[in-house]
Amino acid sequence: MEPTRQPDSERHVIAVLRSPGEAERVARRLVDAGVPEYKISVDEQRDEGPALRAEMRAELTESVASPQAALIAHKSGNRGFLVIFSIAAAVAIVLSFPLALIDFGLSSYWTRWITAVLVLLAMAFVVSLVLGLTWGSPPVDQPSAAHRGTVIRVKDDNDRVKQILIDADPIRVDEVTAAGEPAGAVFNEAVAADPDQLTGKISETVDHIKDESQKPR
Repeated sequence: MEPTRQPDSERHVIAVLRSPGEAERVARRLVDAGVPEYKISVDEQRDEGPALRAEMRAELTESVASPQAALIAHKSGNRGFLVIFSIAAAVAIVLSFPLALIDFGLSSYWTRWITAVLVLLAMAFVVSLVLGLTWGSPPVDQPSAAHRGTVIRVKDDNDRVKQILIDADPIRVDEVTAAGEPAGAVFNEAVAADPDQLTGKISETVDHIKDESQKPR
């Protein structure tokens, strides 16, 4: 006897798995966990749009916009800027002491030092703004998650469903409404294992900067 269909929950969970086979295995795990089969869709064309919209919404959430400066930057790019600037500023301060020994028209050593350190810090700021944001931000040419993997949608939103999807090492997991509109990000492969730890974020950013700085331009 076919199970009686219940109304879909207000929110659905949509995930992008790394391969069609993995998506099918996760679908079976969800069924074994008690999720009705009719609530699970795998690799359906109609689910690609909601997955793309959820990813784009998450990227906007992870970005910082400054209309006054005509600047939009990813949060990881801002961390890249802070990492580079902290190093460049330290170098600027160290270099300002010997540079102030040069007599360039100001009589007092400390007056020359203040002038030198301000000029060097300004240069460090500009260099860090360019290199930090560039090296720290995610690659702009990387295909979206929905184009790199297989989309699975579950018309049920609860912690058990989300945990099964996260345990499958997906590219990302998001919540969407029944109409397919983004409702919230759940998991992203680019997020550190413990996103609440600043140290983990900085370490991830430093590794990303190293990789980007070594790429041929």
